Amino acid sequence: MSRKNKHHPKVQCFISAVLSRIEYAEAYQETKVTLECYFLSILDGYGLAGLAEEEAVDKTIKQIGDPIKMGDELNLLESLYACVF
Repeated sequence: MSRKNKHHPKVQCFISAVLSRIEYAEAYQETKVTLECYFLSILDGYGLAGLAEEEAVDKTIKQIGDPIKMGDELNLLESLYACVF
């Protein structure tokens, strides 16, 4: 599956929802890149399995789960990391 899926509206909406929960500005860009890579690696796996783009995107979103919960958890981790370092 090509990297153009990074720009799929559902992918962008999911990533934006996660990032909306990140409060630590210094972590925003790195978190975005990491999240995109994670999302696309799962998406690529579904593409290699022969799923159509839309189905692959939907399954990836379902597999990763709630973007708000994920964003809150990432925000907590980034906050803890910032306190330690």
